[in-house]
This record gives sequence, C-alpha cells and structure tokens, in this order.
Amino acid sequence: MEDFEASPQGDNDFDPWEPLFIFRATDSSEAEDRPTDSPALEDFWDPISPSHTDVEVVGASNWQTDILLPDFVPHAAENPFRLELRAPSSEDKAGKRARWLVSLLDLPQLERRRVFERRFSELFAVYPHAATFSALADLALEGAVADDLWCAFELKEIWASSPSWWSMRRRGSRQPLTPDGGMGMLGWARSHRFIIDRKGLPPEAIIDPDWFDDWLELSIGDPLYWRFIDYAEARIEAFAAGTLESPVPPRRHIGSRPIVTIDGFDIFNSFSRTAILYRAETESWALTAARSEDVLSPNKVRA
Repeated sequence: MEDFEASPQGDNDFDPWEPLFIFRATDSSEAEDRPTDSPALEDFWDPISPSHTDVEVVGASNWQTDILLPDFVPHAAENPFRLELRAPSSEDKAGKRARWLVSLLDLPQLERRRVFERRFSELFAVYPHAATFSALADLALEGAVADDLWCAFELKEIWASSPSWWSMRRRGSRQPLTPDGGMGMLGWARSHRFIIDRKGLPPEAIIDPDWFDDWLELSIGDPLYWRFIDYAEARIEAFAAGTLESPVPPRRHIGSRPIVTIDGFDIFNSFSRTAILYRAETESWALTAARSEDVLSPNKVRA
C-alpha cells in the first residue's frame, strides 16, 4: 500500500494537491544532481518558470540608461490646451469648395468626379470669393450640368480679357467708355444662360466679335444703345429663338437730319445752349411786342 505511506517531510498536515506547496529534496545525492542555475523556489503551476540567469539579467539592468527620458527641467511648463493648427490656405479652401460643388452635381462616374474636382479647384483659385461658390451652388441645385458650369467659367475668362466688350454710353456723349468694374457685368447666372442659349458652340464663339461693330452703329433711340452686353444678350436670345438673320427685336431708328449749328454749337446735342437761345429769342419777342403801337397804353386801359 504505497499510496498510504508517510510523507517524506513527516508532516501530518501535508496536502499533495496544494498548489503553493514546495517539495524539498531529502536526499543529498538528488541535491547534487539539481542544476545550480535553477531558482530555489519554483511555482509548480507556472508553465514557463524563469531561470536563474534571466532573473539575474533583469535585476542587473539599469532602467536609467535603458529608458530614454528627457532631462529634468525644474521650472518647465507646457500649456496642454495649445494646439499647433495651420490656418487653411487658399488652395485648401478652393479644394474644399470644389468637392462640395461636385457633390451637388450629377456625376456618378468616379473618374469624372476627379476631373471636375481638379477643374473647380482651378476655378475657385481664380474666383476665391464666397459669392462665387454661392452662385454656382444655386445653379447646381437648379439642375445645371458640370460641363456647362465649366464653359461658363471659360466664357467669363474670355469676357475678362476683352475690355472693349465692357463698353457703355452715357447721356450727352456718343463715344463709348470702358468702366473699371466691367468684369462684373457678366455674372455667373448670365454666363450660364449664354452657354445654354448657344448650346453646341465653344465658349470663344458665344459672343461674336463683329457684334461690337454693329453695336457702335446703333442710333441713340435704340433701347440697346447704352450697353454692349445688352446688345449681345439680345443677339444670343434671338439665336436661341431661331431668328438667325434678324437677331435683334425691331428697333426705332432715327432718320438722318441736317446738322444745324449756332455759333459752333449743335442745337440738337447741346441742351444748355439751346435753352439759352430759346430764352433769348422769347425775350426779344416780348421787347418787340412792347414797342408795338397795337399794345394798349395805360391811358387806353383806363378809358
């Protein structure tokens, strides 16, 4: 009955299933056979118990040299709420607006979306104002096509490079003048409308350069006489209506008249000089009538 033999330790309270129990060898020969590098205490339930060499290496390590820590600064302080954020540049804003505009348009193809993101980034780099994005977003929500918006941008660039098309006339002068803010005459909505009305034509053919010479020949009574852009818009609307040979509505023409001058002044153009002449003529009639014998004298009036 070997299972019931006494414990080698001779302890009556010995529990062979105690996990923390440490078996001590009683035979000196067994103690000599034990390796010297094994630890004196081992955990029976530890599947991988460290060797004595590992324990010595860990204990001999110097954490001050192995761990890279900055040197101690006695009065150092740092604001934890300070974030080094870079202010968005104009290129960042242009790219963000381009992505927003593309998301509003009907562009299901990924490749076309990328193409128009690059194009609209260029557009917003040239026109960085918030009003430009607002106008284009409104057109996109109304069902505008991406290609037409890009053509509208190209048309605005052509308009900006043609200052003669900004010409307008003022009252009292037949010579056209070029205003400083002429680029703003062609807005985004009007430029897009020109593209739609002249569908199928490239942007450089939307406004015919010969129209400017036709506008210079208009008479002063024509409603399109004052601004060239109004004349160009009438021609484009006539083109959309299918009236190619007679692109402008019926106009009231002023027939030719002889040039009448008094003291070198044209009485039809110089309103102030004409008023002076009429007043002088009227006063001369009054003085002549006062000297006439047909005018009643005071005595005749009393009689």
